[in-house]
Amino acid sequence: MKPYVDKSLVESHSHITSNIEGHAQKGFYPAKGKYSTGDTRESIYRNSRVTWVGDTLATVDVGFDYSKSVVPLFLMYGTPRMRPVLELYNDFFSAKARKEIREIQRKNLEKVWEE
Repeated sequence: MKPYVDKSLVESHSHITSNIEGHAQKGFYPAKGKYSTGDTRESIYRNSRVTWVGDTLATVDVGFDYSKSVVPLFLMYGTPRMRPVLELYNDFFSAKARKEIREIQRKNLEKVWEE
């Protein structure tokens, strides 16, 4: 099952990352990105390396690396003076995003069962 899990996590990572990159543009930011420095785009996890802990737990880093920049937190959740960028928030937490990830993983599992 490890190859299935690896493939599913890598495909899930690439799907979410492509959505994030599409919404991490100045047009979606407050003030149309007038104050943007590019930190948000630079902090996206682009490496889809799967990490295994034992034989039962596999992880892949998805989203933003907050050690590089915390700006994405403010963009996703907003501040008292700034509305959140809902597109970024929805890329992670919406029902649609969860459904798409479930579908990617289901298709990979079906391929394994066919083999």
